[in-house]
Amino acid sequence: MDNRMTGIRQKTGYIWAFLIAFLPRLFWSLQAIPLRTVSDELSTMNGAVFFSSQNWNAVVSKAGYYGFGMSILATPLMQWIKDPVILYRTLLVCTGVLESVAAVICFYLIKRVFGITDEKKALLMTVTISYITVVRTTVFYNEHMLMLISWCICLVLAKLVLTEEPKKRAMWTGFFVLLMLYALTVHARTTTYIFAAVLVIALYGLMYRKKMVSLSVFGILTAGGYLLIKKGTKIYQSVVWSTTEGVGNTRVNIGQEKLSLLKTADGIKACLFTIFGQINIASMISGGLLITALVMVILLIVRKGKEAFVLKTIQADNAQERLYFVIGSFFVLCTGMTIAAQSLTWIATAANALADGYGAKQYGTKAFTYLRYMMPYLQPLLMLVFVTMEKQKDLFLSCFRKSIKYIVLIQGIWLAFILPYCYGNKQAGEEFICFALADRNIATAHTYLPATLVFVIMLLIFFRAGKKEKFQVIMVVLLVVAGYKYCYNAYNWDILAQKENEKKIDTVYQVLGSGELGKEQLTDKLYGLDLSGADDHQVYYLLQYYFADYEVIPRYPSEDEKEAILFTNRREITNTEVLENYLCIELDSEEYLWVKGEALQKKVIEQVKKNHKKEYHIDLGTLYDAASNRNQTGTMSSNGAVGCFATTKGEAFTSGEYEFTFTFSVETDDKGSTDLATVDIADAITGESYVSGKLQASDLKDGVGEVHFSIPMSNAQNLQIRCFADSTVPVELTDIMYKKNSLTDHVGAIYQTETEQLSKIANKIEKNADIPMVSEYDSLRWFADYSDMQKAMKAKSVFYCESQKALEGQQNEGLLLMENRSGGSLVFELLEKYIVVGKTEHYTLFAKKELRDEIAAQGIRMYSGDKGLSADYYYLDNYGAVDTAKQIYIPFGTYELTVTGSQCMTGQDTVGELYSNLNRTETYEMIAGDIVKEDGTFEIQKNISVYSLEGLKGNRLTFKMFAQQETGQAKLWLKQTSNRNLVPVKGLSILGDAKRDESGILLGKEAGIKTFGPYISAPAGFYQVTFEFERDGGVQGDLGSVDIAYATEVLVAGSISDSSFDGKKGKVVLEVEITEDDTDPLLEFRTSITGADDSLRLTAVTIEPQ
Repeated sequence: MDNRMTGIRQKTGYIWAFLIAFLPRLFWSLQAIPLRTVSDELSTMNGAVFFSSQNWNAVVSKAGYYGFGMSILATPLMQWIKDPVILYRTLLVCTGVLESVAAVICFYLIKRVFGITDEKKALLMTVTISYITVVRTTVFYNEHMLMLISWCICLVLAKLVLTEEPKKRAMWTGFFVLLMLYALTVHARTTTYIFAAVLVIALYGLMYRKKMVSLSVFGILTAGGYLLIKKGTKIYQSVVWSTTEGVGNTRVNIGQEKLSLLKTADGIKACLFTIFGQINIASMISGGLLITALVMVILLIVRKGKEAFVLKTIQADNAQERLYFVIGSFFVLCTGMTIAAQSLTWIATAANALADGYGAKQYGTKAFTYLRYMMPYLQPLLMLVFVTMEKQKDLFLSCFRKSIKYIVLIQGIWLAFILPYCYGNKQAGEEFICFALADRNIATAHTYLPATLVFVIMLLIFFRAGKKEKFQVIMVVLLVVAGYKYCYNAYNWDILAQKENEKKIDTVYQVLGSGELGKEQLTDKLYGLDLSGADDHQVYYLLQYYFADYEVIPRYPSEDEKEAILFTNRREITNTEVLENYLCIELDSEEYLWVKGEALQKKVIEQVKKNHKKEYHIDLGTLYDAASNRNQTGTMSSNGAVGCFATTKGEAFTSGEYEFTFTFSVETDDKGSTDLATVDIADAITGESYVSGKLQASDLKDGVGEVHFSIPMSNAQNLQIRCFADSTVPVELTDIMYKKNSLTDHVGAIYQTETEQLSKIANKIEKNADIPMVSEYDSLRWFADYSDMQKAMKAKSVFYCESQKALEGQQNEGLLLMENRSGGSLVFELLEKYIVVGKTEHYTLFAKKELRDEIAAQGIRMYSGDKGLSADYYYLDNYGAVDTAKQIYIPFGTYELTVTGSQCMTGQDTVGELYSNLNRTETYEMIAGDIVKEDGTFEIQKNISVYSLEGLKGNRLTFKMFAQQETGQAKLWLKQTSNRNLVPVKGLSILGDAKRDESGILLGKEAGIKTFGPYISAPAGFYQVTFEFERDGGVQGDLGSVDIAYATEVLVAGSISDSSFDGKKGKVVLEVEITEDDTDPLLEFRTSITGADDSLRLTAVTIEPQ
C-alpha cells in the first residue's frame, strides 16, 4: 500500500500539469464555432477527408498545402461525427490534449532531466511555458501537433545527450529521425528540424569530441525516410491539386522575382522588418526572456567554439551544459531558419505594403508580427531560461542584463521604423489588442502602443525581481499576462471572427443541412461562388466544411446540368445566361440559393418554408432620439409627450414578406380601448406611410404589449420605422424584431400612391395590357412575384423582361415598366425604342414610339423626344407634379444639354438664366436675347458632364425666364452621349514636374506622388476604379503605383508596370469598398511614379459601381 501511495504521489505533479494545461483549453475549445482562418483550417483537415469517403479536392485545391499528418489521425471522427459544430469542437479538444501532453513532457524534463526537485516550482514553470503561445485551441492548426513534436524531440535530444550505451543511442536516434519524418507529413516547413539536426550533430561532435547520435542509423533512416515521405506527399498533392497549376505553401519559394526585390529599398526593408519585427514580437510575448535565451545559447556556442578551436581544450564532461548546448542550439537554429525563410517568402507582399507608406491596410505588414510558424520552437528555449533561473542564478542574471540592451534596441527599431507601417493593418495586431482592450477590427496607434507600456512595466518588474532573486515573481507575472492574453484573444480574436464567419453560411445550412433534408444527398455536387471580391478565405471553404458529404465546386454549373444547386453570397451574378432556368431563393443579404430542376426546386422551397425562421432585432441605440427619450437601459420612451418619439434612419430591406413585432412597456391602470401608441413604416423622404399598427391599453399583459404587422417588400430603399405616442401615458419601446415569412420579391407591393399614378396613365393608352418590366442591372428576376404590380396597374399581366430584349425591340407590347435605380442610365438607352410617359420615385412607365400620336391625342404628357430626356423627368413627384425645388440625381456620364424656348419676345437683352449644380460646382449663365427667333422660339446646346459619384449625391439643373419674358416657356433636354464615369483629369491636383496637356497629365521624370485629389464623395458600396495611361516608351519593370485614399488613408493600391500596357495604352484596375463611415468628400485618386519612363501620361480615371 505504501509503495502504491508513493507511486500516486509521484504522478500527482504530472496529473496537475496536464489538467492545468488542459481545462482552460477545453473551456475555450467548447466555445468555438467553425471556422476562423477558413482556407488554412480546411486544408489542414483535408488529410482526414482524403482517407474517408468524402471529396473536398475542388475547394481545397484553391488553398495552400497544410500537410496531412495531424488530421489523418482524426479520420474516424470525420466519418462518425456529422454535426459540423460538434466535429469542430471535438477536433479542437483533441488539439488541447496534444498541447497538454506537451506540458507533461515539459514537466518531466524540468523535474527529472534538469533536476528541479521542488514540484511546485516545476509546475509553475510548466504552466507558464504552456500558455506563452500564439497558437490557441480555438483554431485547428497543425502547429498544435508541431508543439507536441517539438517537446518530444526535446525529450529525445535529452536522452541522446545522456545516453552512452551504443544500442540505446541507436534506439533514441531512430525515435529522433521518426519524429522528424512524421513532422514532414504535418507540414513541409519542418525540414528545418532536419537541417537543424545535421548542424547540431556536427557542432556537438566538433565542440565535445563525442557522438550524439548513431550516425549510420541517422543517415540511413533520414535519407530513406525523407524520400519515402516526399513520394507519399507528392501523391497526396497530385490527387488533391490535380486541377490546379501548382500547390502553394509547400516550400520556401524564392524565385527570380523575389530575389530581384532584394535589389530594391522596399525589398531590403521588407526582409529586415520581418526579421526584426518577428524577433521583437517573440521578445514581447515572453517579457524579453526569449532574447535572454538567445543570448545565453549564443554565448554558450561561442564559448565552446573558443575552447575547441582557439584554446584547443575540452572541458571536463558536464551533462547539464551539453543539454543546454544541444537543446538550445537546435531550437535557435529552427527559429532562425524559419524567420529567414519567412523574410523571403513574404518579401513581395511586405514590400508592396511598405510602398503604400505608413498606415497602409495591406495584408503584407502581418509578416512583421507573425509568430505562428516559429511558435513550436520557442517554448523549449523558455524552459532553458527558467531552469537557469533556478539552478544557475548568476548565469541567468548575467545573460538577462546583457540581453536588456538588445531588447531595448529591437523594441526601438520596432517603434521607430516598423510599427508606423502596421497601423492600418488589422491582421497584424493579434498580440497587441488585449492590452488596448480592442477588437480585431481596429488598427490604430492606440491598438499597438499599450502593449509596449505593459512590456516596459514587465521588464522593470523582472529587473527588480532578478536583483532580489525573486524569480518566482517573474514566472507568476508572465503566467498572469500570458493567461490573460490567451483568454482575451481566444474570444476577441478567434471566437468573434468565427461568429462573423458563421453568419455567412448559417442560413443555408439551416435550410439544407439540418432536419430531414439534411440527411438526404440532394445532388452529387454543390456549386459555390464567392462574389464579394475576397482574394482568400472565400465563402466556399465554409460551404464545403458545413456540407462535408457534398463535393463543393467553386464555379458556375455547366449549362447541361439538369439539376443543380448554386450558392452565392451576392445577388448580382456575373453569368446570367447559365442561370437562366434557375430559381433564386434569397435567404438573407449574403446568402442566395440558385436551384435548377422542378423536383429539386420543390424540395428546397419546402425546406426553406419549414426551417427559415431567422429573427433580426434592430439595435435601439441606432434610433433617432426625437426628444431626449433614450433611457439608461438603451430603450426609448415617450416620457408622456404626444407625438413621434423615435425613428430609424432610412433603411434598406431585401425582397420578401416581413413580419414585424414591436414590444412596449407601459404602466397604466387603463384596461380599455385607449390608443397608447402607433408604429408605422414609411418612406424616409416623402413621409408616405405604407403600413401601421396600434397599441391599445387592452393589448397590455402585465405592463407589456406588442404590435404586429406584415409587409411585402421589393428591394425597398429608404424605409423608416416611426413610433408615435397617442396619449400622455408614458410608452417605452423595448424591442423591434422582424423576420421573413416569404423570400419572394413582391414587385410593386408597398408603393400604392406610385402605382395608382402610373396605372391611370397606362390605362389611358391601353386597358388590360400585358406589361413587361425591366430593371437596372436586371436586378428584378424571373423568380419575382408581379401579382401586386399587376393588380395595382389593373393590367392583364406584368412580367419580367430582360433589359437587353427591350433595348433590341424584341418585346411587342406597347407599354413597358422600369424599376428605377439611383445612378442608372438604362432610361437613356431605352429612349431609342420608347417614350417616357410617367415616372415616380421607384418606377418609370414607357410606351412604344409608334404610339406617339395616340398618346398625344389622349393629352398624356411625354417626358422624352428627339432631343433626349426632359429634365422634368427628374423633378416629377409621385403625383405627377413637377417640383423644381428638389435635388435631382443625374447618372454619371457626359450629356448634350438642349434648352428650347417658345412664346418668347424678341429684342430683349436677355432671355433667362441657366443654373446648374453639378459635381459640387454651381454655375449661373445669362442667355442673351438675340438667340430668340422671329417665331418666338430659341434653342441652345451645351455639353455637360456628371463625374465620379456626385450624381448619386444630388444635382440641380433649371432655366429661369426673366421677368420681361413673362410669356416665355423653356424646356431642358438631356441626351446621354457617354455613360463612362470619368473623374476629370483637370480636377486632379499635380505635384513636382507633372504637366497637364490636351491628352491628360504628363507625369514627368521625378519619382514620387504626381497626382492627388479631387476630394469627392461616394455613397457606401463596392466600386471598380480604372486608371488609364498612355506612353511612348517601352521601359520594362516597375513604373509606379496608383491608390485610392480616403482622408489620406489608403483604401486600396496597385502597381504600374510594363505588364499593365498593351502597346502604348495601359490601365490599372482596382476594386474598393466605401463604408458608411467614408462618405464625406475626402476621396482621392493618387498616382506615384518611379521616374523610369518619362513619357508616362495619365489620361483618365473611371469609376463603376459593382
